Formats: sequence, structure tokens, C-alpha cells
Amino acid sequence: MPEMSAYADGVPSWIDLASPDEEASKAFYASLFGWRADPVLVPEACGYTLFGLDGKEVAGLGPIRSGPRGCHPPGRRTST
Repeated sequence: MPEMSAYADGVPSWIDLASPDEEASKAFYASLFGWRADPVLVPEACGYTLFGLDGKEVAGLGPIRSGPRGCHPPGRRTST
């Protein structure tokens, strides 16, 4: 996988996935890309995991949930 050191305007530079089955997602991306999964171990992270490759962070993974800890489903909008 090529390493990017700069990005043109408008080009995505981070992958962030919200998954209903985090363990399956971790296994899938580990087998597909060789990524390792490192959970962020603070409560405020709401179960967030960073994927890494060759000592660099390459993507993020979080649960789909809502609840009292301030974690909300991705793309959820409320009407005003």
C-alpha cells in the first residue's frame, strides 16, 4: 500500500467506519490490509479503535450506538 505524505484539496485523507459488528470489522480489515486494531482506552472514546500499519495510524473504527455517554450513530441529524 503506498504511503501518502500530502493530499490535494478535496481528497479524503482519513477512513472512519461505524460498524454494527466491530469484531468482524477488525478481523476483516486485518486480513484484507494487514491492519492491527488498537483500542483507544479512555471512556470518552466510546469504544473507538485505531487501525495501524507499519507504525502509523491509518483508519478508525467505532460502534454504532447512542446513549448517555454522548456517543451517537453516524450521520444522524435532528430536525429543528
